[in-house]
Amino acid sequence: MMRPAEEIERMLPIPAGIAEEPFLGKWKGASAHISPERMTPLKEALLFKTNAGLYSIVSAAMIWQAARLRAQADVTPLLDMAEALYVWQQDWHWFGRTPQIADIDAIDEAPRPQGSILMMLDLIHQDHIYLSGRWPNEPIFAVTADMLVLVRFNLPESAVPGYDAWVEAIIARMDEIAEFAEHGETPDLETGDNPERRAWSTKVMGRPLPPSALDLSRKPDPTSWDEEWRDLLRRLDWERNPFLRQPDGGPRLRSEGEVP
Repeated sequence: MMRPAEEIERMLPIPAGIAEEPFLGKWKGASAHISPERMTPLKEALLFKTNAGLYSIVSAAMIWQAARLRAQADVTPLLDMAEALYVWQQDWHWFGRTPQIADIDAIDEAPRPQGSILMMLDLIHQDHIYLSGRWPNEPIFAVTADMLVLVRFNLPESAVPGYDAWVEAIIARMDEIAEFAEHGETPDLETGDNPERRAWSTKVMGRPLPPSALDLSRKPDPTSWDEEWRDLLRRLDWERNPFLRQPDGGPRLRSEGEVP
């Protein structure tokens, strides 16, 4: 059976043979090749999306990166994380078993392929630790931009125009199905875990999006999403994937607005 990450890769316009193309541009360490701290046009374009939409883009970026780096490094962690972020959209309790990544603190000293993989994992890992495993209460547009920029830096020159077109199109898709008009209106929340923070974070996450939301060859069909989700949750390898924690009694779909 094909794993979900492989199916998602088929949905993306990733050119054949990009893993064999030479790298361009000097490698200065992973953190030197992500987006700037200031607001950029890309970050502005990523505003006003639910986190479900943004995490979907992050998952796709990880799969783009895996396709690019698989001839140079073990990209299994990227595929595992790309799948786990879908579970994350459903319930934060199901995500976050700490992976054994001994050299995650050496991101900028690692060779280009390994450093790129570690940076992508660390961008998610650090937020997860900082938030004590719970959902963020603000949209992750900056993290999403970091992911997209790092992938672009590693692409061969021939693949960049197609990638840029895909980024523009997938952002437009999320404008359509993952709008979050209340971006920037975060209420004054008490620190720590409390019902108000959980309720707001659930609103920021929005409706979970199945992988088919990334398929730009067809229009989204929300009426089929519940069945797509059931199929996805059945096919995940909960035991092997180090980023998953299988819930007691098995996973179930989160209802609209339900607060985990």
